Amino acid sequence: FALGEFSNTLLRGADMIREAEKPPFDGPGMAVAPTFEAADTDTEAYSEDIDWMPNCVLLAKSTYVWMEQLSREYGMPVNTLRDIPDAALKQIADRGFNGLWLIGLWKRSPASRNIKRMCGNPEAEASAYAIYDYVISNDLGGEDAFESLKQRAMRFGVRMAGDMVPNHMGIDSQWVCRHPERFVSVDQAPFVNYTFNGPEVSQDPDCSIVLEDHYYSRDDAAVVFKHVSHRSGAVRYIYHGNDGTGLPWNDTAQLNYLDETVRAEVSNTILAVAKKFPIIRFDAAMTLTRKHFQRLWFPEPGTGGDIASRSRFGMSRQEFDAAMPTEFWRDVVERVAEEAPGTLLLAEAFWLMEGYFVRTLGMHRVYNSAFMNMLAAEDNQKYRDVIKNTISFDPEILKRYVNFMNNPDEEPAVKQFGKGDKYFGVCVMMSTLPGLPMFGHGQFEGFEEKYGMEYRRSYWNETPDQGLVAWHEQIISPLLKKRGLFAGAEHFRLYDFVTHDHAVDENVFAYTNVNQNEGALIVYNNAYSQTSGVLRMSVPWKDRQEENLRRETPAQALRLANDPDCYALMFDVICRKWFIKNCRDIHNNGFSFDLNGYQARVFVNIHCVRDTPDKRYRFLEEHLRGEGSADLSEDLADCAHRQFLNTIKPLLSPKVADVFGNFFLKNTADGEDAESPIDFDALRHSLAKTIPDNVADCFTYMTSDRLIDAILDTVEISLLPLLEYLQTYTGRDRLMLAWHAVVMLTLKHYRHHLADSDGVYRLHRLLRNELMQNTIDPETAATIAGVVDKLTDIPLQKIAPDMLSLFNEPLIKTWLQIHSWRDALYFNREAFHELLLWRRIVSVVDCEQSAVLASAAEHSEYRYKDFLDALTRET
Repeated sequence: FALGEFSNTLLRGADMIREAEKPPFDGPGMAVAPTFEAADTDTEAYSEDIDWMPNCVLLAKSTYVWMEQLSREYGMPVNTLRDIPDAALKQIADRGFNGLWLIGLWKRSPASRNIKRMCGNPEAEASAYAIYDYVISNDLGGEDAFESLKQRAMRFGVRMAGDMVPNHMGIDSQWVCRHPERFVSVDQAPFVNYTFNGPEVSQDPDCSIVLEDHYYSRDDAAVVFKHVSHRSGAVRYIYHGNDGTGLPWNDTAQLNYLDETVRAEVSNTILAVAKKFPIIRFDAAMTLTRKHFQRLWFPEPGTGGDIASRSRFGMSRQEFDAAMPTEFWRDVVERVAEEAPGTLLLAEAFWLMEGYFVRTLGMHRVYNSAFMNMLAAEDNQKYRDVIKNTISFDPEILKRYVNFMNNPDEEPAVKQFGKGDKYFGVCVMMSTLPGLPMFGHGQFEGFEEKYGMEYRRSYWNETPDQGLVAWHEQIISPLLKKRGLFAGAEHFRLYDFVTHDHAVDENVFAYTNVNQNEGALIVYNNAYSQTSGVLRMSVPWKDRQEENLRRETPAQALRLANDPDCYALMFDVICRKWFIKNCRDIHNNGFSFDLNGYQARVFVNIHCVRDTPDKRYRFLEEHLRGEGSADLSEDLADCAHRQFLNTIKPLLSPKVADVFGNFFLKNTADGEDAESPIDFDALRHSLAKTIPDNVADCFTYMTSDRLIDAILDTVEISLLPLLEYLQTYTGRDRLMLAWHAVVMLTLKHYRHHLADSDGVYRLHRLLRNELMQNTIDPETAATIAGVVDKLTDIPLQKIAPDMLSLFNEPLIKTWLQIHSWRDALYFNREAFHELLLWRRIVSVVDCEQSAVLASAAEHSEYRYKDFLDALTRET
C-alpha cells in the first residue's frame, strides 16, 4: 500500500496539500481553499460553484465508437460532436452521471494511423494517446463543435472530462519535428542489429521519421525510432513511450522530464487543457514521479533498469535530484489551484502509488485499481485490509480514490464480473464507497467488446441488455444521485462481519456513512457461499481532530438514539422495502444478516423516529418480524385497525377461497348448465366448517351463521357472472380475487354492523399480501387488488353513473395495459373483458349493458381514444 514509504519529509509535504474542492483539508499548516473569482476564460461557468467535485460520477466513452453507436441507435448520422443528440446527454444525466469523459478528442498522429493500418487493420484510426496536437480534431467538428457539446451537456448538469497525456507525444507530433531535443534520445542506435530502412511516416517536410525494421516483422521490440532533421541534417534515435511493463508504444515519443523546458511546456499545456475541461484525466501519471522516471530512464548504477539499453545512462540519486529538484505533479497541482480553480485533477496511477499521489502530491483523485482487481479475484481480505489501512492512517485518502470495474485498458466489466449477483454487488460497492465512481463505455448496457484506442467503430453488433439496463436504472442510478451520502470519508465506518462461531467473515464488506441527517448501511457478500453474522463494532479509524484511533458501534455511527421508544427506519433500495428496528436493540445487539452468495443489502434514508402514543411502530415491528414493508405509511395506518384485520384475516385465506371456488367448479363440472340450481345449503355447510367462529367478533349483533348467510346473499345476487368468471379464469390468483370481491361486497353492505367500519377499506392490502404469497409479483398484486377494491366501492344494485370516469382511473388504465402502437393508444382485449365481468359481479349490471360496452370496444378496435369517444357519446 506504500504507506510505509512516507518519511517525515513526505508527511510534512502533505500539510501543503491544496485541493480545489470543498471542504478542504483542515490540518495544521494546510492552505485554505482558494476563492473562485469570475474570469474571462472558459472555466468561468464552472468556477462559481465547485460543490459538484466531491460528488462527481464519471462515464467514459470512446468517442468515435460512441458516435457510431449513436448513429445506429437514433437512426441519424452522428459525424461530429455537434451531432450528438440532446436525448443522449439527457439520458446520461438521468442515469446519475455528472461527468462525461470522451476518450480521443485531440488531434491524433497521422503516423500512428498509417502504422496501424500497415500492421493489418485497414479501418484503424490513430491511437487516442498518440497525440499530434492539443486541439480538438477536425474529424470531430473541431473547437466549435466541442463548445456546442460542452454547453449542451452542461444544461443537463454534465461536465466534460478530457485526457492529458504528459508522458509522451505522437511519433510525428509538432514537438517531435520542431523540438526533438525535448525527448529522450541518443546519437547512435542503442543496438547494432537495429536497421531503419522502412517507409517514411512523417508528413512534415522538415524531418524524416522511420521505425526500426523489426517492428514490422515483429521479431524484436524496438525501443527507439530514427529522426532526421532536414534543416540541420542531425540524426537522433528517440525512444518510444514506455512504462517498462510491456512492449514500447511504437507510435509515440518519450518526453524527457530532466529538461526544465519540457516540464514548463507540459505544465503550460495542462493549463490550456484546463480552460476547456473542468475535469482532466492524466494518462500514466505514475511514470512521471521522480522515483519511477529515474527507474525507467536514468536508473541508479547497479539497478539494471527496466527498459532495454537505458542502464548505460544511469545517474546517482543526487545527480537525478539536481536535474529534477521537485515533483512535477506537486508543481502542477499548486499551479492549477492558483490559475485554474474549479478544475478536478484525476491521475491514472498504479504501482502502489495511490497514497503518495493524494497525500504528498495533492492530486485530487487517483485510480484505485485494487478495487477492480481484488474484488474480481475475490481477494476480499486483501481489499478489506486496503480499506482498513487507509482509514487507520487517514480516512480522507479514501475519498480521493477513483473506483472502477473496468477501464479502457481492461476487459469490459461484464467479462470480468459477469451479469449476475456478483456484478450487481460490486457495482453497488463502487456506487456507495467514498471516492469517485467511474463507469466504462457500455457498462450500463452490458456490452462485452473491448474497444481499442484505434477503433473508429464497434466491430460487434451488440444491443443493450435491457434487463441489465433496467437494473442499473432502478438500483444504481438512484444511488449515484445520492453521492452526497456516500462520497465523503469523515463519517465512513467499516465493520467486521462476525459469524455465529465468533470468526470474522472476510468475504463480507459492511460499512455505514452519514450525511447530515441521513444514514446508509451497505452489506455485501463477495463470495459464492452463504453466511450469517452480526455487525457490532467498526474497525479502527483515525480521528483527525483527536489524532487517535477510534471505534464505534453501528448505532453510534448512524446517530441512533439509545431509547427503547425510538425506532430506526431504513429503506432497502434493492428489495424496495422499508425495515424497522428498535434503536435500543441496535445499540445492544447490532445488525444481524443472513446473506446468500453475492447478496447485497443497501439501506438508505436511515433515520430515527419516536413511537406514537398508540405504539404503532412497536406493533408494526412485531408484525413484520424482520420482514420489510412495501408501503410503510399504509402499514402504519393498518396498525390502527390491527385488531379488526387480524380477526377478519382468516376469512380471506386461500383455504376458504378454495372451498368457495371448488364448490362452484364441482357444481358446474361435466358440462352442466351454468344456470343449474346451486345447493346453497351444502355451500353453507362447507363454509361453516372452514371459517373460524371468531371472525364474527368483528361484528356487533351478528353470529357466525348470520355472517355466512350474508355472504351467501351476496353470492346469490352475483351468481351468474361469478359462475362465468370462475369457469373462464382459472387459477389460484383469480379464485382469490373472486372470493375477495364477495367478502368485500358483504362487509361493505353490512358495515353498519362492523365494530371497526373504517377497517374494511384496508382489506385490499390483505388481498395483495395473499396474492404475493401465491407467486404474483408485488406490482401486479397491488394492481389487481386495487381494481377489485375500486369496483367494490360501487354500491350493490347500482350502476356506475359515469363509465367515462371509471376508464380514466389510473389504476383501471394500468389494468387495461394501455400501450402505444403505430402512433395510437390501444388497450388489451382480454383484460377489458375480464374487467367487464368484474363490473357485472360487483355492480350487478345486466348482460345487455355489458354487451353494449363490449361492442363499443370491438368497433373501436380497442383504440383507447376511440373507445372513450364512444362512451362520451353514450353519456
